[in-house]
Amino acid sequence: MNTIARVGVDLAKQIFQVHAVDESGKVITNRAVARGKFAEWCAQLPAGCLVAIVKESDPNRGRSHAT
Repeated sequence: MNTIARVGVDLAKQIFQVHAVDESGKVITNRAVARGKFAEWCAQLPAGCLVAIVKESDPNRGRSHAT
């Protein structure tokens, strides 16, 4: 069984996108988690798991704009 080693979290208003990988970088899960269920989901992570959280403050940042 693969154990989650690292998690990336993209925060939004109601849904958080989580991307979890094992030590070798193999994707374990890539899914949306509701804000109300996020703490419960995190409580199930193994001890020592690295969690990186990203909050994009400008919704237009990083988008290509045609001129």
